[in-house]
Amino acid sequence: ANPKPVFVSSNVFIHGQPKLLKDKHLKFTAAQDGTDQRFEAIGFNLATMSEKLAEGVLFKMAYTIEENNYRGMQSIQLNIKDIKFD
Repeated sequence: ANPKPVFVSSNVFIHGQPKLLKDKHLKFTAAQDGTDQRFEAIGFNLATMSEKLAEGVLFKMAYTIEENNYRGMQSIQLNIKDIKFD
């Protein structure tokens, strides 16, 4: 399989509240300061970051971009590789 390019964005924050999946995965809507774009994001084994993220702090995020097919609906989903707090 071809490796996917990894992107990094700064000044990212959570729109709404993060959700925990199976107590270890993190799912949230990501937004970036200065834009109106919102993207669904999932971070496998990143549940430990949910408390800090819920405080609404800005962070940097490394991610790949995936197509999510759920119940016949296609959407873009960011697969989080890492989160860094400034």
